[in-house]
Amino acid sequence: MRTAKQGELKAKVLECLKDGGLFIADIAKAIDRPASLTDGIVKNCINTGVVFVAGIKGHRKYFLTKDEADAFELIAHQVREERLKASKERTLANERARNARRCERERAARGLAPVKVNLAPKKSGVKLGKPDPKKLHLAATIVWPETVKVQVCPRFPDRFAFEPPKGWKGQITRDQRARWLEAASGASVY
Repeated sequence: MRTAKQGELKAKVLECLKDGGLFIADIAKAIDRPASLTDGIVKNCINTGVVFVAGIKGHRKYFLTKDEADAFELIAHQVREERLKASKERTLANERARNARRCERERAARGLAPVKVNLAPKKSGVKLGKPDPKKLHLAATIVWPETVKVQVCPRFPDRFAFEPPKGWKGQITRDQRARWLEAASGASVY
């Protein structure tokens, strides 16, 4: 009795797949059964080689022919690549916006005027290749005409900034020299 009912359901699944690829939810709706039962029937059909599956996890479609499944597989991967690219672009745009807000907060904390930041994605029409040595040399030389005035904006020192006095050698250097002297003379310097 049970196998006869499964055979009927399998025939209904194959009948609804004749029109083209369907998702599990669509097949379940067509045969008027729950998706969990339909999933088991479709997996049984896949194992017997009657039905073919294509697509990425969560978006799989089921087909009666291998050719249809392969064609959908190509389309599914192209769509996935486009979605990944769009996702990366959104992530970069969000990161640029976060950095701009952080910089604005830091400038406000220092009492500086806010700076307008362009958050539009940067579009570059330049193709990167091997640099021309002649152009690279010209770009490396900087010429400051007398008519140009340069203003250096004051900047707060970093938290860990340290400007040693002239001729000062650090503690690490002194300790290393003491170890060398100790090793050379055989006497303890400490």
